[in-house]
Amino acid sequence: MKKRGTPYKGILYAGLMIDGEDIWVLEFNSRFGDPEAQVLLPLIQDDLLEWCLACVEGRLSQKPRVVPMFDEYAVYVVAASAGYPGEVRNGDVIHGLETWMKTHSGFFAGVRKDGSQWLTSGGRVLGALGFGNTIAEARAKAFERLGQVRFEGMQVRKDVGAEWL
Repeated sequence: MKKRGTPYKGILYAGLMIDGEDIWVLEFNSRFGDPEAQVLLPLIQDDLLEWCLACVEGRLSQKPRVVPMFDEYAVYVVAASAGYPGEVRNGDVIHGLETWMKTHSGFFAGVRKDGSQWLTSGGRVLGALGFGNTIAEARAKAFERLGQVRFEGMQVRKDVGAEWL
């Protein structure tokens, strides 16, 4: 891009599929995607804002060549509404969310509060994040955490991280 006279400063995310030596590019985004960012960003040891500022201000070469990451694995599992990825149903009561929020790492997307109840309000409702010394351990923790909430029509992909079992 620099050679074309349109230098780029920012995040360039490459969605890749890797099978041994074979690599296929699925997509490029000028942002982190969901849920990729939700599993990667909590593993960063450094201040992400500092990295972003260094990029914008032209100081990125002063940072380490590799972003320092915690030495553990993370697995993120999404709970989706009935009908996802097509026409989703909204308004289902989410049970166990108040307790879950006090003790677990996760992200919310399709959640809204109506009085004292938490309700679904989108396709990807929430996600549970598990950390561990192995992918299998992180996966088990993510599914354990996700198992503490429930709502009518809740969909969860059971194959996330399954190849490491």
